[in-house]
Amino acid sequence: MKHYQVFFVMLRILVIIQIALVIFKKQHLSTELKTIIDEMPIDEWKNYLVNDFEQSIFLKHPKIKELKELFYSEGAVYSSMSGSGSCVFGIFDQEPNLKSFEHYQSFLQKPNNPLF
Repeated sequence: MKHYQVFFVMLRILVIIQIALVIFKKQHLSTELKTIIDEMPIDEWKNYLVNDFEQSIFLKHPKIKELKELFYSEGAVYSSMSGSGSCVFGIFDQEPNLKSFEHYQSFLQKPNNPLF
């Protein structure tokens, strides 16, 4: 994943985890998480790697779902909600069009600028 760029967007939406848990549906992975990450091409992750909270959070907060869809429309090879919300991230194989995200609080992690 050295050449990928990860772009994070934080929405100003308060996600109340207790509400999400009421309608939470655990997804059953057909493939183990480690296998997905280690062996599958990253552009196939969206078919296998799912945040179990997304379905319930998206029902209550459609703006979070719209943001995830925006990542894909802007060329992300994978996008997901981080944890139980309301941060969404996208993984890009080239620098994303930041203009599409300019009205969001965001952070771009470039490959040659490691967090750790």
